[in-house]
Amino acid sequence: MKRILITGIDGFFGRHLQKELELRNPSYLGIVIKQSSEIAKEKQIEADITDYPSVLRIIKEYQPDVIIHLAAIASVTYNNTPELYRVNVCGAENILLAAKEAGKKGCRMIMISSAGVYGIQKEEYLSEELQFNPVNHYSYTKMVMEVICRQYRKDFDIKIVRPFTVVGRGQSSSFFVSKLVSSFSERKPVIELGNIESVRDYTDVELCANTLAELACREYVEEKVLNICTGVETTGNDVIEMLKQLTGFEPKITISSKYIRENEIWRLVGDNRGLKKFLGQKYKYKNIMEILKEMLEQDKEKERIKE
Repeated sequence: MKRILITGIDGFFGRHLQKELELRNPSYLGIVIKQSSEIAKEKQIEADITDYPSVLRIIKEYQPDVIIHLAAIASVTYNNTPELYRVNVCGAENILLAAKEAGKKGCRMIMISSAGVYGIQKEEYLSEELQFNPVNHYSYTKMVMEVICRQYRKDFDIKIVRPFTVVGRGQSSSFFVSKLVSSFSERKPVIELGNIESVRDYTDVELCANTLAELACREYVEEKVLNICTGVETTGNDVIEMLKQLTGFEPKITISSKYIRENEIWRLVGDNRGLKKFLGQKYKYKNIMEILKEMLEQDKEKERIKE
């Protein structure tokens, strides 16, 4: 039975991955900053990935066969740039260095990057072979993390994963789609947004969790870099119209400069051929309308609990 170590298991991706792993029944341990009631005590351990001695101790004690590195500051608008690089770049290298010092040669390292590393491209659908062209610090940190991973190719079986715009139940309302869902659920008369015409590849978090679990549990994985995407394009305005249809509510949408990012990527849609080949018959995804229905239902459940 494989032993899987997961950083950031209490995050958005991590919580869904945990559910997926419970179905497959491997041994796993999650690293968290602070213990979470959503995870069994014996399956989590407190540590900060920027604290190298702690990371090294955990890897030496647990002796993982696979490490899934999810922990990161996952926000394009995060304004503490030094902290962003400290966590996303230095934290990632701590994992790699500690695994090397712990003698885990050959360990499979599943490193979570971002579709943001593609940035602005001429191609309509973005494939894994494209060169980096990031446009913001968050994406820069993921690009640097990927470049650092190249230095450890001889030591580990490294898999780079590039999720596109992942959405689903349990996502923080600081993200565009979840903010919209919450606003429609609460029937806010006015919703302030930034650019709603950009095109995105909205991908279900359960597809992301399934892909990560497959990467972790298979004996052999040929792929070195893998997009997690659907190849389906949707604008922010499309999402708004779907929510109007689903809720029967029509708020006033106002565009505010405080939500408009510099160097906006107007189109970010993935080429999903690699993912379809990797997952085969297991490649199944929900369309954005299905995902919105689930997110709205979750908001209703929260309101019922409050009552």
